[in-house]
Amino acid sequence: MKSSLTFIRIFFLSLCTLFAVAYSFFQPSEVQSYQTVATQLLIGFSFGLAIISLEFLFKKVSFKTLTIAVVGLTLGYLIGEGLIFLIQSTFSSLATSPQISPEIATLAHICTLLIATYLGLVVTQQTAEQIPFLNTPKSISQTNKHLLIDPSLLQDPRIADLATSGLLNGQLLLPRFVINELIDHTDSIDETARTKARHSLEIIKKIENIPGIDLQYSEIDFQDIKETQTKLLRLAKQLDANIFTADTNRIAQSSIEGVRIINIHVLANTFKPLAQLGEYINIKIQRFGKDPRQGVGYLDDGTMVVVNGGADFIGETIRAQMLTVKHTSSGRMIFCNVCDNDAIPELAMSAETQCDNIAKNYFAH
Repeated sequence: MKSSLTFIRIFFLSLCTLFAVAYSFFQPSEVQSYQTVATQLLIGFSFGLAIISLEFLFKKVSFKTLTIAVVGLTLGYLIGEGLIFLIQSTFSSLATSPQISPEIATLAHICTLLIATYLGLVVTQQTAEQIPFLNTPKSISQTNKHLLIDPSLLQDPRIADLATSGLLNGQLLLPRFVINELIDHTDSIDETARTKARHSLEIIKKIENIPGIDLQYSEIDFQDIKETQTKLLRLAKQLDANIFTADTNRIAQSSIEGVRIINIHVLANTFKPLAQLGEYINIKIQRFGKDPRQGVGYLDDGTMVVVNGGADFIGETIRAQMLTVKHTSSGRMIFCNVCDNDAIPELAMSAETQCDNIAKNYFAH
């Protein structure tokens, strides 16, 4: 594939150079010289390189964007020609039509076409979501909604690791106004904001360079809204997309705005290994809990463990039996009962039996 592309590039460069040199031989004989031929050769080679360089510019352009450009150019040309025809008909119908030089007429013609073409491109891009043939029905594999990237998510390096897994291929959608805000913050006086913005831009580049990841961009902006968060919510509603964030406050806001929020912390907690209920763990009690007689410890991965009856063992490592696991927006909490051989003295029973009896007194609900 790469060798074929290289051959096409070399062939095109040679063709451009050949045509440029051949053009010089059609000039009058008194004009021809070695310097003229060399100049034409350089012009042809430079023209070919310029065309090939456009290839790298179009690599990140999707077919939909190219279609929008073609439709916009066609629409702009038709509007421009219609305006020119209307103006010429108006002037020709006048009894005393003003005399316009050919140069001014040509300049006016070109300016009218350029203005109409630009307006056609802008209007087509802004109304692309409303044009039926630009939004083909999605196949079964494309039914997943887009995930709008929240600025807070770009502060979490796990998004790059998650993108590498391929689970989010074709779903990540980055609004252009988010990038513009980050670029503005890189020149901020606040050093913290400047560092965060640069780190976020690095994360974006890292995601772009991941093979197989189709990071898409949205050019839709809302000039009447200043806050980026509000813009993001409106864009999610307009595109029927979800918001991918690392901000825990977004979860409470989602029920109000009617937009589904996917939090990377909740997603990460979902994939944490879940210990089996009823099994025994060794946990170091580090502090008192919220309720009386409760002690709190932490597993190696940072999961909080609330041990009922563990308040008497602060600073000690004890054996506890798992009762239940509670999932929260900030992580996972494990509730246990203390299981100590001295908790029920003078009873000839195993540690497991002691824990089963003690468990009846705690978390009965």
